[in-house]
Amino acid sequence: MCIRDSSTGWAWLDEVAGFWEDYLVKFGRNFSGSPIGSYSSVNDCFNEICSSDPDIVNANPHITLSLLRFLFPVFIDAATALNNTLPARIALWEHLHSNLAPLPLVVLSDNRTIFGGVQGSTNHPETGSNPLNTYLGWPGWDDSLGTDDGLRKVLADTLDYMQSWSCGNCWPQYPAARVRVQDRARDANTTWNAVQAALTKSIGTNLIVADGPDNWTTAMEGAAGIGIVNELLIQSHDLHAGIAVFPQVPSGQPAAFERLRARGGLLVSASMSSSGEVSNVHLANDRKDGGSGNVTLLSPWWPERPAVRIADETTGDAWVVAADNDGRVSFVSHPGERYALDASGGSMTL
Repeated sequence: MCIRDSSTGWAWLDEVAGFWEDYLVKFGRNFSGSPIGSYSSVNDCFNEICSSDPDIVNANPHITLSLLRFLFPVFIDAATALNNTLPARIALWEHLHSNLAPLPLVVLSDNRTIFGGVQGSTNHPETGSNPLNTYLGWPGWDDSLGTDDGLRKVLADTLDYMQSWSCGNCWPQYPAARVRVQDRARDANTTWNAVQAALTKSIGTNLIVADGPDNWTTAMEGAAGIGIVNELLIQSHDLHAGIAVFPQVPSGQPAAFERLRARGGLLVSASMSSSGEVSNVHLANDRKDGGSGNVTLLSPWWPERPAVRIADETTGDAWVVAADNDGRVSFVSHPGERYALDASGGSMTL
């Protein structure tokens, strides 16, 4: 995350954090599936209108819990980066994050477990409908998805079940989440074709999406499609995996991007040919706290070339880093400096 203007950016985050500090309720035993002492979001609707079904408690919808799993680490990271001395509140955010009510789950007839709509109910969106139970993948995220195989499988099964490719103004949310979790070899081409079909069907030449049976147009949902493109070109949400360039661009498709922002205050540029050769990889430290930071990149040249040459374009220094067993290379970036990376180090003696 990057807050370019601490006087306005932090003021906004501070208010959002204060709202959730006050709004969450510490019950647990009052809501099915919530451990005693966990924090719940009550009087909270799964959809735009709360359910009138007496068997459904309007508490802990997936969309809210996935947002909070993403937000509390953002509050902590932002306060730390801006050197805000808030030890008591940071401790509170850590406590709330660790003790949120669990995400609602539903078991399908084929015994797959997917994310439900609201806690204590079998309510969940139907296949092809508004994917309100996929928000943990995008626009939210939980860092444990990088290490918890069970949680990641539930999200993957939820995305496989939903198939929300033609959902009016809600369609951009689904493919972005799918692109983050899907298996590239198995799903990249199918997803690419589905996104292209959705764009052709629903997006006009002015990039405004057609919404609903009356063909209303809403610019915000059309703009959200940019998120899909970003996720195809670069991903950095997974702290364990590191930064990945062109993680879900299908084989045979050339692509390039300049100065897309990656987690950790980095600006990244890269190119890829139709044959899959990656070049012109550049990273710049754009941290607003003026600090150095660890960079982890999933090498686009691994395993064929097991090392990466890194050149500091600011100082002229250059060195070679060997990839680990998962193809990741790591180095420290310094404020204001720009680095060029290439695979020429793969032929060098380390």
